[in-house]
Amino acid sequence: MTLRERVYAKYNGKCAYTGKPLDSDWQIDHLNPVCGTDCYPEWRATQPTCLLEWENLMNNPIRRADYSDRHEYYKALDLWNEKQRELSKAISKSQKNFTRKQATYIENLMPALRHINHYKFCLSLENFRKRIATLQSRIDKYPKWVKELRNELVANNGMIDEDYFDDAPITHEKTFCRYCYICTAAELFGITPETPFSGKFYFEVEL
Repeated sequence: MTLRERVYAKYNGKCAYTGKPLDSDWQIDHLNPVCGTDCYPEWRATQPTCLLEWENLMNNPIRRADYSDRHEYYKALDLWNEKQRELSKAISKSQKNFTRKQATYIENLMPALRHINHYKFCLSLENFRKRIATLQSRIDKYPKWVKELRNELVANNGMIDEDYFDDAPITHEKTFCRYCYICTAAELFGITPETPFSGKFYFEVEL
C-alpha cells in the first residue's frame, strides 16, 4: 500500500476535516504545518539546543558600557555577532530537519479535499479552527448584490452573464470571487446563516 493509499484509508475515503467524501483531486494535508509561522511552536516545543543558546545570547547583548577598553569591546562584539550568525544557521537547519520529519509521519498526514487543504494552507489546527469559526459572520457581512449573484450562479449550474463585470469596478469581481471561495468552504463544513461551525473537525469526532 502506497503512502497516499494509507492516508486515504485513515478515514475511509473521507476528508479528515469535513467528513465529506474525497474527490479524485484530494490532497494530503499536514496536521501540524511544515511551513509558515505556525510550524514554529511545534518546533520550539522540542527545545532544541540551538534555540536555547540563541535565547541566552539575545538576553546577553554586548554593551559598550561594560567595557572600559574600546578594542576589547569591539573584539567581544565581533565574537557575539559571529555566534549569532552560527546559531542562526543552526536554527534554520534544525527547523528544516524537523519539518522534513514531520512531513513523513503518517500521524501528521491527513486526507483533505483540495479546497479545504488550500484554505488551511500553513495554519496550525487551532488557528484553522478559529478561521472556520469566523466564516458565518464573514459571509453575513458581504453586500446583498454579491449574495444575489452567487445565488444566480448556483441556480444556473455555475453560469452567469460573462459580461456582468465589464462595466463594474475591478474590485467587484475580486469581491465576488472571494465570497464564492469562502462560501464553498462554509458549505463543506455545513455552515449556514442559521448553523454555525460546530467547533469540531470530522477526525476529532471520529476519534
